[in-house]
Amino acid sequence: MLLIPAFAVPTVTGYVFVAWLLARDERATISERLFLGFGAGAGFLSFVMFLIGFAGIRYGAFSITAVMLVACFVFAWLSSRSGGLRNALFSGGVW
Repeated sequence: MLLIPAFAVPTVTGYVFVAWLLARDERATISERLFLGFGAGAGFLSFVMFLIGFAGIRYGAFSITAVMLVACFVFAWLSSRSGGLRNALFSGGVW
């Protein structure tokens, strides 16, 4: 049961980050942003785990997920200001 959030949280965080990076690229498809988002989210998850360990905070599902969700909301806010999230959801083809 924990497998779905384990893939969903980094993927959504990475997707929103990629939407912010590719805000002006209307040719990027949803699938391209999703695949890049999974990789970016996995990399960001590794970085978050490094920072949590460096700060001396104990690893746990709550501490890691909380930081990832805060980052997701920050990236969503940045992306909505630049129009990237709207382009990521409503423009371009699927493939």
